[in-house]
Amino acid sequence: AKLSEAKDEFQRMAAKERADALGNMKESMETALAEQIAAVEATCESAKEKALEQQKLVLEQESARMLSEAIANKESELGADYSKSLENALEKQKFEIEERLSVENSGSMSELRKSLDSEFKQRLAENLHEQQAKLMHDFNMKLEAEMKGQEFSLGKQHQEDLDEALA
Repeated sequence: AKLSEAKDEFQRMAAKERADALGNMKESMETALAEQIAAVEATCESAKEKALEQQKLVLEQESARMLSEAIANKESELGADYSKSLENALEKQKFEIEERLSVENSGSMSELRKSLDSEFKQRLAENLHEQQAKLMHDFNMKLEAEMKGQEFSLGKQHQEDLDEALA
């Protein structure tokens, strides 16, 4: 009877030790699985952040390209306007000078030429300076407005893309 009780006790202890070992193994497997899940989530978050940064970089590059094109177009337009205005001013001054020369007599022609030449150069310099200042002001105003519009548009697009990516 004692042998049977000892055997039963030994079997109970062995079963308890197996149950404890299985419990410990289950806990360590759950811990390892939780660590793996956390690592995968961190990797996914990192990949998501990298993708968002890449998208932001592409948007900034596209914005810079579009802004550069817009500036080049505005410069071209202003250059053409400036050339046309300058040509018109010079033509007008030339006509005025020729008109004055035809009215004056030949004796004072040399003196008149010097005077008109000096006046022409002075007016030309003043007109050029005024035209340049006006055109640069106009260009800066147009450029500033274009940049603000581009910046607003790109900011809005970027926010929409971020919202979409996070959704």
